[in-house]
Amino acid sequence: HEVGRDWDVNHISLALQRIGLKSEFVIDEDTSDHGSFGQRGEQVLQMLEDVDYKMDMHVLMQGHIAGCPRPVTELVGMLSPIKMKLTEYQYKMVYDLLMMIVRVFGNDPNVPAPLDPLIGDRLLDLDILRENPATKAATDTRQALANLRQIDDAKNNASLSEEQRAGQYATVDMFVTLSTIQLELFQGSGFDLDSMRKASFTRMDINDLTVKYRAKANGDSKAEIAIVAVRAYDTRPGTDNQFTQIISPTIMSQSRSASTGDRSESAPTATSVAAGSEGSPDTHSHGSMHAIAQDTPVEEDGGSPQLVCHVDMRPNQDMVVLLTLDSPRIILVLDHVFMLMGFATSAFPPQPPQAPPVALQGGAAKGKSPASPKSSQMTETTGGLIYKVDILHAEIILLANPSSRASEALILSVNQIILAQEGLFCATMDEIGVSLCTIDRRQETSRNVMDPFTVITTMDSRVTSSGGQTSQVSDVSVDVGNLLLRLGLNDVLLMLEIFNKAMELMYRDSSQGSAEQSSEPTGDLGLRASSVHPQVRTSDESDVSSAVSAPPALRQEGGQGERVGSEYSSPDISALASGRIIKETMRATVASLRVVIIRDMFGLPVYACTAREFHVDATDWSLGVRVRSDVQLQASYFNRRNSHWEPVIEPWRFVVNMAYEGDVQRIDISAADRLLVNASHALIEETLGVAAQWDDEVAKRAQGGTASGERMPYVLVNRTGIDCHVWVDVAEGAAAARAQRIDTSPVLLRDGESLPWRFEDWRRRREQLEATAHHIGIQFANGKWEWLRRVQVDREGVRHYTLQPAADGIHHRVAVEVRLDAVNLVKRVELRSPL
Repeated sequence: HEVGRDWDVNHISLALQRIGLKSEFVIDEDTSDHGSFGQRGEQVLQMLEDVDYKMDMHVLMQGHIAGCPRPVTELVGMLSPIKMKLTEYQYKMVYDLLMMIVRVFGNDPNVPAPLDPLIGDRLLDLDILRENPATKAATDTRQALANLRQIDDAKNNASLSEEQRAGQYATVDMFVTLSTIQLELFQGSGFDLDSMRKASFTRMDINDLTVKYRAKANGDSKAEIAIVAVRAYDTRPGTDNQFTQIISPTIMSQSRSASTGDRSESAPTATSVAAGSEGSPDTHSHGSMHAIAQDTPVEEDGGSPQLVCHVDMRPNQDMVVLLTLDSPRIILVLDHVFMLMGFATSAFPPQPPQAPPVALQGGAAKGKSPASPKSSQMTETTGGLIYKVDILHAEIILLANPSSRASEALILSVNQIILAQEGLFCATMDEIGVSLCTIDRRQETSRNVMDPFTVITTMDSRVTSSGGQTSQVSDVSVDVGNLLLRLGLNDVLLMLEIFNKAMELMYRDSSQGSAEQSSEPTGDLGLRASSVHPQVRTSDESDVSSAVSAPPALRQEGGQGERVGSEYSSPDISALASGRIIKETMRATVASLRVVIIRDMFGLPVYACTAREFHVDATDWSLGVRVRSDVQLQASYFNRRNSHWEPVIEPWRFVVNMAYEGDVQRIDISAADRLLVNASHALIEETLGVAAQWDDEVAKRAQGGTASGERMPYVLVNRTGIDCHVWVDVAEGAAAARAQRIDTSPVLLRDGESLPWRFEDWRRRREQLEATAHHIGIQFANGKWEWLRRVQVDREGVRHYTLQPAADGIHHRVAVEVRLDAVNLVKRVELRSPL
């Protein structure tokens, strides 16, 4: 030990080297198909290997010393990189061990809590304790004893110093660092050791982990866990997936950190750089979506950690947990996602079909006395946890074709997610946006499908007990901002393609699961189901099993009361449940909903359907669900002949009632107002054109082709006999045009030639839903006349404009004819003589 100032410090070093963990499985003869082991074989696999741990301890020999800033015990530890490997069988074994520990040392939630043994103790009778002034106001024996302990503690603390009495000095400080944790997952049993490398499909890296912990003498303690980066890789050998880094931090661009005003421009920039191109040098960079898993730990860039968790614990108070996750990016490859889901659910045995509620007979509670209100309350306990989870700049990318680096992708981005629990549960998702793009050219091709909106959810769930009756009340409120969906025909086809692929994989996995379940042998690794998942039984085994197998709302509370099967079909669902009343309500409020269908070739809207603010009410979803909504609907279409929106469905209010009870589903739609539909010749013509384009796009995708490119919505034709310059004429001036990203540069249009034309780029044209006037400016090349401004080209027809000044006393005019070309579906603007 060493002497420092006025205190002695003991230095203790602890080192553990080559820590390992392995699993041993014995395969029986009836399951020898897992490997070539003959009649009987063994498998030994390392789960954890060669981990070194070193810790230095500094302990004050005299304990706490007044005025000493050091904690009584200081621990500084360091772990070498941890590499874990799990096959499905190892994962099942670990899960079963954890469940066994929980069953042995934990409390079964289905077994009522035991009564206080002190309640019937004659030596500690409550009447006797009430004679003591300190326990006079106590309502039960437990509270009386707690009051006595507080008096004793106050007497013991009287002789302590002010600092010791407050207990604010630190007793333990701990700091542990870990460079990386690698968890690699393998499919199958792993009995064929030669194929283990081929069975690898996922690896997760947790890089630069630090743990801080401080405990004080008064029982307060705080902990902090910080992780610089979390990454995950698709490690399937020979996979066609080009996006192997499926989880990583989003690379933040300067524009995004400086301003969040334009999400469609700033956010894609950094990721498009990260995506790279075929054969780019960033293929092996840890910042790329194409990065592959390396054996050596990733050296993360400096800066703030990606994940930080603070834990605050105090005696007799709820634990407070604050977690912050910054900029996570998740790439979803559908077949890989289903592999992960299959691995995660492999530890859970298939559940047999539940018996219908009528199987719960009144005899299940035979021989049980009704539980007192006090014992009923004791079965409902609170978690004692207050938490707040803050997720910033989250991004989820769903790929349509992961085998191509030019795959189309659906991107879900959320600026901030807040999950909080303190009495009420509250979830806030701010600026949720959905966009589509080609992933290798994200900045150039990104298009918003859903404008950013906010969702706020609150949930209040309470369980009360009064007079032997237990009540469970759940109240959920959901507030959704303005929803605006812009769907092009190719966007719809892309989402349908992704959805159909997901359904195909889900059906394939469910079919394989059914086949495996039907052919599964009675034994697995020499373990039977009864030993792997033992059932918890009480003294009255049949009663507990009956109550557990019933739906939650029909479980017996302390065995009181009897219910027969006929009551399950009662229409009053909230009054069902043996001894429990369940009341569930939810109201979802949507500020507005607008769906716009866009023709991709021009980027122009075609149809729009709008629903003003409406509510969706749902009740009693535990046993059945009832949904009611009152909606006012309005639909219109964009008439390209006059560039205006015209109504298709006049404002119409209707009510939707849906009920799901058991296998019975009922949907009722009723309306007191008359439904008025306007079908004009222009609407029918536009609808036929959209249907033809839909068939063309479907045929192109079926043949593996790409979507049709952009086409200019206008074509300018010069039939004046003189060359001229044309430009986009913005009334607000050049500054406003630059702010709106409109090119106003003059373009030469020679006599007898035509020029494809547009007034704004495709992204602005797609986002501009309101009808706006478009004008061009004209300047003839002969120099005789001034330029001509504010030439309108939206409405069909012929307009005449006088040229200034007069030439030789004659006022010349130019005619501008606008008409819709039904064949090429463009507006033809012809400059010609008025004759």
